[in-house]
Formats: sequence, C-alpha cells, structure tokens
Amino acid sequence: MAERLYTTLITCHLDGHAHNVTDESVAAGREAGGYEALCDHRIVPAPMIAPVGERCPGCTAVLAPQEPDPAPASGRRSRHRKRGWLWRILHPRGRRATV
Repeated sequence: MAERLYTTLITCHLDGHAHNVTDESVAAGREAGGYEALCDHRIVPAPMIAPVGERCPGCTAVLAPQEPDPAPASGRRSRHRKRGWLWRILHPRGRRATV
C-alpha cells in the first residue's frame, strides 16, 4: 500500500504560484521562514491575506501520479449525483398528472 503524502498549498511571494509543501518541510522551515516545495522551489510565503495564486505546474506534475482516478470503479453514479429526499417528496412515484 502506498504511503500518503500530506501537503499544504502555500503561495510564493516571489513567483506568485501556489506550491505544494509537505508538512515536514513546513516544520523544518518554520524558523528560517522559507519552505521547500515538491518541485524543489524555495518558497518565500506570501502574506496569508493574499489570494491564492495559480497552481505550480511542477508541483502538479509531481502529484499527478498519486491522484486517484475520478471515475467510479463500479460504473455506478456518484453518491453526490443521486436525487435527494426533497426531490422524492416533490416528485412521488405513482402520482400521475390528470388532464
């Protein structure tokens, strides 16, 4: 079983990209004020009130093989696409429109 990689998205003040930084790198770089991203870029964090920048293509390429396949394996519809209880109340089966 593959080990999970936990990252935090941090926007770099120098290039404006949002980089993925591991939790270990955040802990190690806390005193220095800079972090090492997955793409080996040295991050100088932007202020937390700054909007999140575009995602770094290098970090995205590193993470791409680890992302799960979005298609359901069984071919069934996703849980989030099922009709909910409100739809079932408003559209009961067996009730037919009369003209």
